Amino acid sequence: MCRSIPFTNIHKPKHYLIAGAVEAWLVGKLRLCLEWLTVPMLLVGLQLPHASLVYWLTSGLYTLGQHFALRLPAVRWSTS
Repeated sequence: MCRSIPFTNIHKPKHYLIAGAVEAWLVGKLRLCLEWLTVPMLLVGLQLPHASLVYWLTSGLYTLGQHFALRLPAVRWSTS
């Protein structure tokens, strides 16, 4: 079995410990910002549901058309 060593940070230089504390603080702040960004995104999403549906539909149809067109040998030979 593995046992944990109680003083694992004893051999690390002090600047590593400070960088870890700053990184933890920054990650917390970024997480809070991303959580609060969901509110405006929700409002925009509620206002523009039809626009996103049209975008997804046209994008999907274009991708399907491109996929099936590239399966044709004549199209494949003309693109290379």
